[in-house]
Amino acid sequence: MNYKKIKILLNTDKFKAIFLASILAVFFSSYELNSDIVSLSYEGTILSLFSGHLFQLFLFCILFVSSIYTISYFDKSYQNIIRYKNKKEYLNNLLKNVSIVNFIIYLYYIIIGLIIVTFKCFGNISFSFIEYYKIPFILYNCYSFIKYYIIINILILISICLYKCLNKFIGGGILSLIIILNGCWQYSSNVIATFSDFHLFYGYYLYPFQYSSFIFEICCFSLEIIILLLILEIIKYINLKYKKIYVLE
Repeated sequence: MNYKKIKILLNTDKFKAIFLASILAVFFSSYELNSDIVSLSYEGTILSLFSGHLFQLFLFCILFVSSIYTISYFDKSYQNIIRYKNKKEYLNNLLKNVSIVNFIIYLYYIIIGLIIVTFKCFGNISFSFIEYYKIPFILYNCYSFIKYYIIINILILISICLYKCLNKFIGGGILSLIIILNGCWQYSSNVIATFSDFHLFYGYYLYPFQYSSFIFEICCFSLEIIILLLILEIIKYINLKYKKIYVLE
């Protein structure tokens, strides 16, 4: 990983445009809150925004575009590429760089969202507990921020692996399918009480569903992450063993 190059990358015109697009995306996403903002607490409004369909749709698209720009930027550095011993080292470092850039964009996206919600709820800001978990709402929101980034970033990395090793249409098509399924899936609102209620579909970890306990929710989330990482590693293995990895020119 080259943090100096990442810093230079984030100061390019393309990423300035991505930062601007992030502001506009969060601003338009906040309109989903207009019907709920009166009945929700400040912290509930934050969670409602971050788990909103538009908010996540724009986030997926912005992170995918930033990933493509990141790959293009690092692939143009020939001196950097020839330092790698093999394809595996090249791909692993590229995915790490993409994850770091995506985290910075995501953090920026979250901060904009917090500013907009604070402005909308100004004069009615208070802190509360989640009754069924008996934990502070702010703790659950922090957990949700981490959970959403990890899930979305892994899904982006899966799409990027397919994009790099097959072609951009397959990578973009897989991401489009991921977004469409996330928005159109028929979700069950039942309390998730045991592992027999565990859901494999990633969409269940991008929205706030109720579990029998907060610890059990973390366990189910951890299991889902392990499954997604296994899928990512299998795709990487197949591509490293049987496919060419195309370097963008």
